[in-house]
Amino acid sequence: MSEVWKITKFFTKPYSDIPPIQHNGTTYNSPEEKATIFAEVLENSFHPHGDLYDRQIHDRITQDTTTYLQNVDINNNDAPLIRPASVHEIKWQIRHLPNKKPLAPMAYRLKY
Repeated sequence: MSEVWKITKFFTKPYSDIPPIQHNGTTYNSPEEKATIFAEVLENSFHPHGDLYDRQIHDRITQDTTTYLQNVDINNNDAPLIRPASVHEIKWQIRHLPNKKPLAPMAYRLKY
């Protein structure tokens, strides 16, 4: 009986459209206008922090990382300690994920 009531309620409930948006004294009604206004407001609200970005540090990290990755030999003992995961390991991790629980960061779940 509850399913019939839910369906009936869905079809008899009045449809409510998103109300118009007013911005700088102008009213916007269409979805396109509303989307444009949201985009403009968000674009003007969020700016990257230029003082936190140091171009020299970025260039140095990029150069060092590129050089390292070009010169590393995965068959050499000097290779990084990170190795690709096997299909068996991935399947094991998936099987042992908790059911219906928020996922914890991967580092806490990995078992070596």
